[in-house]
Amino acid sequence: GGRLSGKVALITGAGSGMGLAMTKLFAEQGARIAAIARSDSALAALSALDNVEPIRADVPVRADIGRMFD
Repeated sequence: GGRLSGKVALITGAGSGMGLAMTKLFAEQGARIAAIARSDSALAALSALDNVEPIRADVPVRADIGRMFD
């Protein structure tokens, strides 16, 4: 359970800093998360978290935006 159970979040910059902290907190609260990151090491770390779907994308790259929502 948790306060965010049944919710879905898309978090960009999920590989470090505030984005990573938000990803962990939201996951702990029960949200399903599409976690956007650019680096292989960040994606590997994100894949270890429950309810987190790591997605490789670079937000300024227009082609990557479509992949985030697919």
